Amino acid sequence: MAKPATAVAKVEDAALPAYLKAFDGPFKNTTMEVEDLVIPRVKLLQAISPELKSYNAAKEGVFWHNVLNESLGDELRFIVCMARKSYVLFAPRGDDRMILARAPDGKHWDQPNVDFEVKVKGYAKPITWSTRGSVAESRLAEFGSSLPGDPQSPPAATLVYEYLVYLPDHPDCSPAMVSLSRSGIKRGKDLNSKIELRSAQVPQFAQLYKAVVTEEQASEGTYNGWSFKSDGVAEEKDFNQAVSIAKRFVATAYRAADDDMRDEAAPATSASGDY
Repeated sequence: MAKPATAVAKVEDAALPAYLKAFDGPFKNTTMEVEDLVIPRVKLLQAISPELKSYNAAKEGVFWHNVLNESLGDELRFIVCMARKSYVLFAPRGDDRMILARAPDGKHWDQPNVDFEVKVKGYAKPITWSTRGSVAESRLAEFGSSLPGDPQSPPAATLVYEYLVYLPDHPDCSPAMVSLSRSGIKRGKDLNSKIELRSAQVPQFAQLYKAVVTEEQASEGTYNGWSFKSDGVAEEKDFNQAVSIAKRFVATAYRAADDDMRDEAAPATSASGDY
C-alpha cells in the first residue's frame, strides 16, 4: 500500500502562534557543522523509480526531493549557489560498497593510492581499479578504463556535474543538490554555458533558471531528461538567500544524499551492457 505523500508545513502558508512570533532566538541549539549534514538531492523520477511504489505523490516525470520525499512538480525554478565538476567511482551493481571513491574537486580522490578489486557482470576475472595519486594519474575517467583490454569500454569513473541550488518556490526544501551525469552531461554543459554568458551582466546568484522535463530516447527505450531555460532575474530576497547559502558552503566539504545515485549514474559496459 502506497504511503501518503509527506506533508511539509511551509512557514509562508501558516500563521505562527503568538508565542513563536515573540520568540527572539536562538532558533536552534546544536554543535553540528555543515560537514555533518547530507544535502538533499532533487531527482527526476522515471517509470522505474522505486518512489512510484512508495508514495502517492510520486509520478513519472516529476522532480522529487529525496529527503522530504515530496514532489516538487514538473517544472522547477532555481538559482545556482555553487557548481562543481566531480567524479564518482561506483562499485558495480550488486556490490554493497556502492561508492568506492569520490573526487569532489574533479582532481583528487578522497581515497588516493587504493586498489579496488571489483567483479563486473559478464566479465569472468576480477578487475582492479587503482585510484593512484589523482584522477588524472588513475586514468579512471578515460574510455577503456572499466574493462582491461577493451578500449571501447566506458570510463570506470563517472563524471558528475553538481549544482547546489536554492529553490525560490520551495524555500523549505533548500538548499538541495541537482546532480547530472551520463546522458545529463550534455544538458549540464548547456546550463554551464548559460551561467557563464549571463554572468557578464547578471551575478550568478541573481540568475533564475527553470528546469523542465523532456522525453529522451535511448537503446532501452524512452526516459525523462532534464532541460534548462533562463527565467529572468531573481527577487532581492531570493538573491540574498542564494548568496547566504554560497557563503555558508564555500569553504566546507559537503555531499549529497546518494543512497540511490548509483542507479541513476553507474555506467554501462561494452561487455555486459549493465554495470
